[in-house]
Amino acid sequence: MRRAMLFAVVLVLGLGSAGYGISISGFVNHELRLDFGLGGFDDIWGDTEIGIEADLRGWTVGMFIDIETDGWEDLEFFLSGSFGAFEIFSWYEFYGVSDNLTPTEVRQDWDTVVQMPFGGVDFWGVFSMAGEESGGMSEYGSGAAFGFNAMAGPIEIWSEMRFNLRPFVRWVFWNGMDMVLSRIQACDLIDLEDPTCEMDFNRANIYVSLPFCCADIVAKLGIEDDGFHNFQIWLERIDTGLDWLAVDFVGIWYDVDGKDLDVTLDLSFGDASCITPYGSLDLGAADVVNSISLDGLGLVCPIGDVSLAVSALWDDTDYYIGEDARIHPVDGGATRGRLLLPACVEDMGGMDFALGLEAGGAGCCAPYQLGLYAFFWPSSTALFDLQHIRLIYRDEIGENVSWSMEVWAEVGWINAVEFTLTYTWGEPWLVNSTESCCSYPPPP
Repeated sequence: MRRAMLFAVVLVLGLGSAGYGISISGFVNHELRLDFGLGGFDDIWGDTEIGIEADLRGWTVGMFIDIETDGWEDLEFFLSGSFGAFEIFSWYEFYGVSDNLTPTEVRQDWDTVVQMPFGGVDFWGVFSMAGEESGGMSEYGSGAAFGFNAMAGPIEIWSEMRFNLRPFVRWVFWNGMDMVLSRIQACDLIDLEDPTCEMDFNRANIYVSLPFCCADIVAKLGIEDDGFHNFQIWLERIDTGLDWLAVDFVGIWYDVDGKDLDVTLDLSFGDASCITPYGSLDLGAADVVNSISLDGLGLVCPIGDVSLAVSALWDDTDYYIGEDARIHPVDGGATRGRLLLPACVEDMGGMDFALGLEAGGAGCCAPYQLGLYAFFWPSSTALFDLQHIRLIYRDEIGENVSWSMEVWAEVGWINAVEFTLTYTWGEPWLVNSTESCCSYPPPP
């Protein structure tokens, strides 16, 4: 199977280069990191990512491979296009020996989404297979979901029937099918209920949404193979008339065990002209607001061609200081099916103060970016509680090649030096689809 799929990709690329009207795009990304300890050089780590795509008359076929120092991490093939009224998106993935597998183990997934609009209704189907082979033993599972979404005047309806598959319609409901397809692999949106079972019916869900006064009212009914599972009704996108308070969600949940009330409140101070405050609500019993707390302050100020960032955080329950010396919300991942991670910014882990200087301008061949950051930790033994220093430089060499160098240091010694070189040709979709889930912006 692997040889056949690899041969197909090579054949397509060969036909494209032979002038059969196939448009080819892709990228190559190399990373090299040198780690140092107190005694000097400690370890070396490398990673190479290669993505190749070929477009032919509305169909796109591609492959992606990730190779690390200790072996290949990931090998993926994908196919997307239209066949009559059907739109097809399919992805086959092999997990490598560096993904916690031994050389004798094989793990693979195959996910497919099919869409078909008909009479103003968008029908879709999801199919998934997953398996693992180890020591001569094989375990495979499969699942599927079928659903639709439609408009009836101001009323929106989403529905699905699931067979050994975790909820999928919630991703479409909260984020839209276009976003789901663009992040389906990076965010791992398709998952089997039981990876060792076949397609047994497990649940049907129906969502109905209707604009109501200053909010949208949504009702959801869940039915399992043994009957009623739950009924939920909630308000979302609620306009409170207060710029600083966002009531994201107010819902009542009924299930076989009883009733529950869920309220999601959020402070939204907005960007101030100079200093941005970051606060949170302290909710007590029955989601009553006990107090409003100020958790941190952030400043980003341009000074000529240099930008200054200053962040102070004294409560890291709801926020963290990232590697860009800015304050970011902790919440993320998926809540009730909504993708919430706004940016891939690494948490610096308990830092309570940070300074950053950023500059940019014309380099040798293209615009460059330079950043110098200092992070302070309350338990540090160094002067002024200084814990980490980060230096990063990015530049481009011509139109398609970019490179960067990043240095991490603690007081008195260098932790790591990392080099990155990226070459891109065309406009490959894989450049974004293979990144972490958090790189996609949240829905409005």
